[in-house]
Order: sequence, then C-alpha cells, then structure tokens
Amino acid sequence: MQPDQPGHRLGDSVLFGPVLSRLAAAIAELAVPLAGGAMEARLTALESALVQIEGLVERVVPLGDRVLALTAAGQRIFLDARDLSVTPHIALLGIWETEVERLLRRLLRPGQRVVEVGANIGYHTLAMAAAIGPAGRLDAFEANPETAALLAATIEVNGLAEWVHLHAAAALDAPGTVEFALHPTHRGAFHRAVAETTADFTGRLRVPALTLDAALGTEGPPVDLLRIDAEGSEPLALRGAAGLIAASPGLILVTEWAPALMAPQADVPGFADWLLDQGFAPGRILPDSTLAPLHRAGLLALDHAEVVFRRYTA
Repeated sequence: MQPDQPGHRLGDSVLFGPVLSRLAAAIAELAVPLAGGAMEARLTALESALVQIEGLVERVVPLGDRVLALTAAGQRIFLDARDLSVTPHIALLGIWETEVERLLRRLLRPGQRVVEVGANIGYHTLAMAAAIGPAGRLDAFEANPETAALLAATIEVNGLAEWVHLHAAAALDAPGTVEFALHPTHRGAFHRAVAETTADFTGRLRVPALTLDAALGTEGPPVDLLRIDAEGSEPLALRGAAGLIAASPGLILVTEWAPALMAPQADVPGFADWLLDQGFAPGRILPDSTLAPLHRAGLLALDHAEVVFRRYTA
C-alpha cells in the first residue's frame, strides 16, 4: 500500500475491499425503500461516517511502539504509540499546530537554510523541508534518542536525507552531558531536568549537549529561519547560537515562548532584552497565522505562546 497516493483507497485493498463493497451495497439496497424523511438523513450520515473511517484506517498503520501515519499534506510520519499528546492529533486529523505550519510555509522559500531545535517527531520538519526543497538545507536537533530515531525514519521514508540533517543531541549554551526528564505519556515534553520538574516526569536520561555555533559554525551561509521549541531551554540554545545569529542578519526566529518553563533555566527579562537589543521585533502568532506586534511588557506578560522575532530593518 502506498499511503501517500491520494487515489489509493482502502476499498481497493485485497483484505478490506470486498467487505467494504458488500457493506456499501447493503446500504444502497436499504436506501431505496427507506428513502425520504429522517431515515434517509441517517443513512447519509452513516455513509459519511464509513467514508471517514475508511480514510482513517488507510492513513494509520500501527507498528508496535510506532505508528506510521499520513499528514494532511500527504507526507508520511512515524509517531510514538505511547504518546497521548501529539500522536492522537496527527494520527486522527493529520495536523498539528496549523497556525505555526501555515506561517512557516509562508515564510520559507526554495533554497533557504533552516535550523530547528526541538524537532520532536518532525511534523514541522516535514513542512519546512517541503518549503525549502532539495536546494535548501535543514539541520534538525532532537535531544530524545527515541524521538530522534522516529524522526530519522520519517526523514528516510520521505526521501529527505539529501537536505535534512538530523543531530541527535540537545542544543544548549555549553557542550557536555545533561540530564533530561521524560514523561511516560507526553513524550514531546522531554526537557532539561531542573528542581522545578514535576513528579509525573518519572524518567531521567542523560543526553549529549552541544552548541549551535560549534555544531554548525559561523562561516557558512546565513541562516534564514530558526525554529525552536525546547521546553524552556530556548534561552540556553540561543545563547549557544550567538555567533550564528550575528552572522545571519536576515534571520527569522520562530519560537515557543513560555516564561514559566524558561524561568528555572534563565533570566527571562534578561533574555528578552538580549533579543531586543539585537534588533529583533516580536510578534505573537495568532490562530489565522498573522502576527500581533508585541512590546517588551507584552512579551514578558505572555503565559504560553508561539512568537516570531524579526529584524525588520535587515
């Protein structure tokens, strides 16, 4: 089965095709004498539900601890079957953070250079890879080794290895080995362990850490877009990319902004000032993927949001 081909339906399969054909014929037979009124509406609703079920089964393939699913954009993605946060959304609907995805696709152009920190299972990685194409380059960093393995499989199955490069490490402000905390059912919340880490994060794992400046260098082409979702480690990752940021005057930064998560690891007002002093102007991503401009006070008052920083004078 080729799940990324829109014309391939479950009804065409040897296993399910005959069953679905008989079911459809039975519904059609019932519809003739029962046409009209409430019963007809019920039959129409039943037929619509069956079509949706068929599409769902076609898009989702359980593979033990993994799930192979199809995104709404038609790209294949490996998911963690143990996860109860991101996996159900992508498996059932094929989408995740659509306001961020739309904005990323709008901002990027073929041939551009992208860096991603906290790539997770790679939903946004896929969108950005499609936007920049084989003439571009995307360096994706993921600290969780199990999640990185899923992302590696996703990169391979979509044929993206030519321009998407995976780094299975944490991007922080210094190299070394760092302890991370793992939640048993919210796998994407993998984060640097701190004193404030709650008790439901029962797992601990030591992972390699590096800086973006050391991993990527500062002498190459400038970075066009840096997307980061590091569960509170954003200030550390970006401090470790100071040289790369300075060498990329047109850089667009798309980041999760959660002061409560960042505060145990960094001085959040000082971090905000560091970004603003470099000429970055922040804007909150709205549900329609437009930006609402923010001043310093508004930025620091945010609870949890996706924020874009741009140097508009660049």
